[in-house]
Amino acid sequence: MTNVKTLAIVVVLGLGLIFSSRLLAQEAQTGGLPALEDRVTADEALIAEIETDLTEVNSSLTKTFVFNANAELSSTTTITVATLPVTVGGFEAVPASHRLVINYSSVGAIQAATATPALLFIGCFVDGIACVGSQADPGTTPAGYVNVLSTDFPGSTAWDNSVDHVWYTAKLSPGAHTVVIKAAVGNPLVPFMGTGTLFDEARNLVVTVLGAAD
Repeated sequence: MTNVKTLAIVVVLGLGLIFSSRLLAQEAQTGGLPALEDRVTADEALIAEIETDLTEVNSSLTKTFVFNANAELSSTTTITVATLPVTVGGFEAVPASHRLVINYSSVGAIQAATATPALLFIGCFVDGIACVGSQADPGTTPAGYVNVLSTDFPGSTAWDNSVDHVWYTAKLSPGAHTVVIKAAVGNPLVPFMGTGTLFDEARNLVVTVLGAAD
């Protein structure tokens, strides 16, 4: 939608300058120098307005990066389940900082190794820094992680459940960045509850680079 608007503005600018050049030629012949100066002033105002519109459009443009992997992964500790390089900026004449919105979903499972229930956590990191959106309870949960699945009673296995979470970031500098999603068993991560084995498959990661004004 934003690209269409940008194209429309460029078309309007081009048509405006074409008609303007014709009017300039006519006014140079009929109206003399004062009329020509008035027309030039009007054209300068039109160009300034279009430049302002283009700046507003560029500041609202977004970019989306996607990742998919279907193979099942497993771990008894912590494992990286998705890695996605993204580029921030590139819309503006002067590079600007942007926020990221990070949406991860997968089919997950957690199997307790003992009679104590086990937990599955997922975490988000950009360039090694935790994303915004963490779990405060228990208080020992590392930044960037949230609990998405658990066994309901001793000896149970929480199989093939849809797990997902959305994080965001502070504004990132223009250029290349790397988004990493991790899955972890609650013990030893927190540590909290019992040990176990996690499973993660059918992973989708969608990262949206918001407009500079957002």
